[in-house]
Order: sequence, then C-alpha cells, then structure tokens
Amino acid sequence: MFEFFSWELFFSIFAALALFLYGIDNFSKEVQKALGENFRNLLSKLTQFPVVGVFLGAIVTAIVQSSAATTVITVSLVNAGVLSFGQTLGIIIGSNIGTTITSQLVALNLTYVAPIFIVIGFVIDIFGRKYKFVGKPLFYFGLVFFSLNLLSVTVQPFVRDPFILDLFSNLSSPLLGVVVGFIFTVMMQSSSVTSGVIIVLAQSGLVTFAQGLPIILGANIGSTTTSLIASRKMDLFARRTAIAHTFFNVVGVLLILPFLIPFSDLVISFGGNEAQMIANAHVLFNVFTAIVFLIIINYWKKAIEFLVPGDEKEIVFKTKYLPNKIPEDTTLAFKLVESEMRNAIDITHDTFRAAVESLDTKDDLKKQNYLFSRVTKLVSLGDFINKKIQIFLFDISKRKLGDNSAQKLGIYVRSLSEIKRIQNLASDISNLNQLAIEKNANLARSYVVEFKEIYSLLDKNLEYLSKEYPNISKACFSKMQINDAILREKLTKAYHNQIKEISKESESTDQTFLELLSIIESAASRIRELRKMNEKRTN
Repeated sequence: MFEFFSWELFFSIFAALALFLYGIDNFSKEVQKALGENFRNLLSKLTQFPVVGVFLGAIVTAIVQSSAATTVITVSLVNAGVLSFGQTLGIIIGSNIGTTITSQLVALNLTYVAPIFIVIGFVIDIFGRKYKFVGKPLFYFGLVFFSLNLLSVTVQPFVRDPFILDLFSNLSSPLLGVVVGFIFTVMMQSSSVTSGVIIVLAQSGLVTFAQGLPIILGANIGSTTTSLIASRKMDLFARRTAIAHTFFNVVGVLLILPFLIPFSDLVISFGGNEAQMIANAHVLFNVFTAIVFLIIINYWKKAIEFLVPGDEKEIVFKTKYLPNKIPEDTTLAFKLVESEMRNAIDITHDTFRAAVESLDTKDDLKKQNYLFSRVTKLVSLGDFINKKIQIFLFDISKRKLGDNSAQKLGIYVRSLSEIKRIQNLASDISNLNQLAIEKNANLARSYVVEFKEIYSLLDKNLEYLSKEYPNISKACFSKMQINDAILREKLTKAYHNQIKEISKESESTDQTFLELLSIIESAASRIRELRKMNEKRTN
C-alpha cells in the first residue's frame, strides 16, 4: 500500500509537525509576552473605528502568527470590559487577513533562511542583555519555518507513491477539501499550521492548487473553535464576539464556494507555482470577505445580537462623560464631573442589584456565577471611574477658583469617597453570600424575602440619587427622607426579631442575615451623608 512507508519516515513527519506546532505556539506566546500590556492597550485605544480595527487586527496577527491568539485575547478583553463587542468586529476581520502572512512567507521559501533566525535568536537570548526579550521570539520564528523545511524534505518519498497520489486526488471535491481543512485545523488548533503544511505539500508536488484551496477555506472555519471554547464560560458579549468570529468565517466560505471556479481563474491569472497560487488565494479570499463584512458591519452586528440574545448590560472600562482633555471652561468641567458622578452612582446601583439578586440563586449555579462575576466587574469599573474623576478634580484644583467653586470641589471629593464606600458595601453582600455558599449555609428563603423588602427602600433612594445628584429637588429630598425613616424602622424590627431568636437559642437564627442587615444600615448611612452634603450646598 505504501511503497515508501517506514516507521522511521512516519515519526520523522510527525516530529516535523510537532516542531511546527510547538514553534508557532511558543512564538505567539513570546511575542505577546514581549508586547505585554502595550498589546492590550493598543487594542483598546485603536478600535473605535472598524477600519482601524481591521488594520490593527491584521498587524497584530501577522506579528504573533496566530489568528486564534488574537481572537482569544480579544474575547477575553471583552469579557474583562476593556473592549466593547462592537469594537471587536474590525479586529476579527483583520485577524483573518493577518494570518495569511504565514502562507506567503512559506510560499516565498523563507524556510531556507530559518536556521539564521534560530542562531540569531539563540545568541541574543544568551548574550542580548537589554535586548534579551527579542531572542526567544526570533528563535521560535526560525523554528516555525525550519520545521516546515524539515517536513518538505521528509515528504519527498511520498511524491512517487501511487497510494498517496490517489488519496490526494480524491480531494478534488471542494466540500471534502473544506471538511479535511476544518478537521485538521481543529486537531492542530491553528489555521497557520494547516496553511503552512498544505503549501509545503504543494511545493513537494503532492497537492495541486485546486486541491489545496478548499482545504485552506476549511482551515478558516476550523480556526474559530479556539475562541468558541474559550468563551464558553464568559459573559454574553464575549460569547457574541466568539460567535461573530465563527459567523464571519463560515459565511465567508459559503459566499465563495458558488464562485470557486471564477475565483480560481482569477488567482491563476496572477501566475506563480502551485504553492504561490494557494498562498495568493488565501490572501485574496480573506481580503474579499473583509470588504464584504465591512460594508455590512452593522447588519452583521445585529445578526449576532439576534443569534445570541440577552438583555445583559455591557460593562466597558471607559468614562461616559469625561473627555481626555479637561475643558478650559471650569463651569463646563464641573458639569462633566457631575454627570460622571451620576454614572458612578448608577454603577453602584447596578452593583447592589446584582449582589442582592445573587442571594436568591441557591438552585441556579449558572446565574449565581454570572452575578458574582458581574459584581466583581462592576466594582472594578467603579474603581476605574472613581480614579478618572479624581484625576479630573485634581486638574480643576490647580486653577484659580472662587470660594463657591472651591467649596463645590471639596464636596465632590467627599461625595466621590462616599460613593466608593457604598459600592464596597454592595460588594460585601456578594462576598458574604459566596462565603455562606462555600460553607453550605445558604440564606433561608424567608430571610431572603425579608432582606429584599428592606433593600427595596435603599434601592429607591439610590435611584433618586442617580437621577438628580447633585441638584436634588425638595420633593425628592422629602421622598428620600421618608424612605430612610421607614428603612430604619424595618431594620430595627428585623434586629429585634433576631435578638428574640438568639434569646430562645433557636437554630433558625442566621448570622449571615444579621451581617447583611448591618451592611444595609451602613449603606443607608452613607447615602444619607451624601444627601446632607447636598442639602448644605443647595440651602
């Protein structure tokens, strides 16, 4: 069956593939390590416009040699709130263009200069001192192409084997080629591996352009599985990003398949050998798909939102009202601060709602984990907004301010501190609940109902505060005072009932409930302090 087959040959091919996979994986990791936080910051800053996102995604993927690495990092940044779902669409488009660089470099026979990169990288890593960080990326870059060269030499005996030639001739069916490319890429978890191997086989005469093109198309679909797996336990918007990546690649292939013959004729018209034509087709296909999806980007976004529904509010780490540059007009600067402080109160309000809702998720583990994660992200967002407002207020403080403006500045600094303390109390509810769950001491249903009833009064006051701060009307003040009085009355009653339970040495007494009441009492006190500060300023 295999005229030239031997176990030595089999292991040589397997070793070459293993080296390639190892090299490209480590090259990607080393480049990301060398870029550090700059990589993440660059993605977040330059993705406000889809076209810029395309170029950025292409460049980053070309550098790290892995569209999977780019998309997985992008998905994780959405989950962390660094990027919004909308910002990722350009990066997804660009990452597919960037991944074509591997096939182009292989087609240009860069494999022959690979040992130079290996030697240079090794020397820099040992003796490079301050340039040491460049050594390993160069070494692994060389290893990627050295392993492909090794594979090219190893497969030569198969070029004349009738069984192998017959096997590859059966790949003339485009759909079968797509399936093979998909499966191989899923196994290798890298479309760059698939494209690199196919081009090496084409250089060796084992694969024709007509056979290789569908395999490359299948590899594009297979590359999406990494981000799908990574996003499985992430939030709604991270999952949408992963689905958007899959949708982009699948639809792109479906669009090109009916026009495969004219598309192939176009590629052939550019000339070149079989390997160069496969590499050129890879580039042209991804550029074509990129243009189509840039034109329909808004419809694409809506389609993903329809396919992955949800009413979850997206958390993105950016200010809502504060610009990068503080306005010259101090009055305008104060108005922007006031708007952003209302945003900070809204975030605090959302944190409380998520934390309180998590108390009632005893039998819903998925919802429980989601709410705990949401509280953590909202607290981090609150810290981010708080810091940005502090910087803004500090810049205002450097100006020559009148007595009224100076007093206003002082009140806003104190108010900001109170808002942060209130949010921390919301976080305490979540932490206390998690601790109770770990100890298998979930809050009894009757206590959850009672606590929610008490919290509803605090919830209303937070709502009033977020709508009218810092210029709260007299009618709103009155409503907040009434709610506050009822809240204190209910807290006193709840404490009294608990003391009765303790005196009876009842097993139903719940220490967690007492701690939750204490948290609400502290939060109400902080909100009351904010109201009084505002009363002093408006009277």
